[in-house]
Amino acid sequence: MTDPVIACDGHVYERAAIQQYLAQHENILPNGKTNSLLAGCYKLKQEIVAFNK
Repeated sequence: MTDPVIACDGHVYERAAIQQYLAQHENILPNGKTNSLLAGCYKLKQEIVAFNK
């Protein structure tokens, strides 16, 4: 994971993967929620970068 985002369902996804999924599923999240708002998960991204050093 390189660009984590959190969705309204509380789950964290890889940005490119969830954007592709949403494009193919009419902006409906895997749990059925229709709000496809994604927010950057910056703390997790920092932790991933630190882990990979």
